[in-house]
Amino acid sequence: MSDLPFYIDDPLVDLNAHRLSLHTDEEESVRRGYRATFGTCSCGEWTTPTWDDHAVFGSYDDHMNEVQATVHRRADEGS
Repeated sequence: MSDLPFYIDDPLVDLNAHRLSLHTDEEESVRRGYRATFGTCSCGEWTTPTWDDHAVFGSYDDHMNEVQATVHRRADEGS
């Protein structure tokens, strides 16, 4: 378990550079019978397949945990 704070509370994580956007996949929504979405991050380095909202949110949390680990690793290397 990490001793880092949740990424939202971490001052090293630039939340303005990592904004989640949800996009409805209309064709898949009709086919599946529920709102099917895919997610993108404003950083331009992360996009999900078409899933339900909960899966997109979980994947975004994983992305942000990786971002957090990277910024902390870089900060430690710069020390």
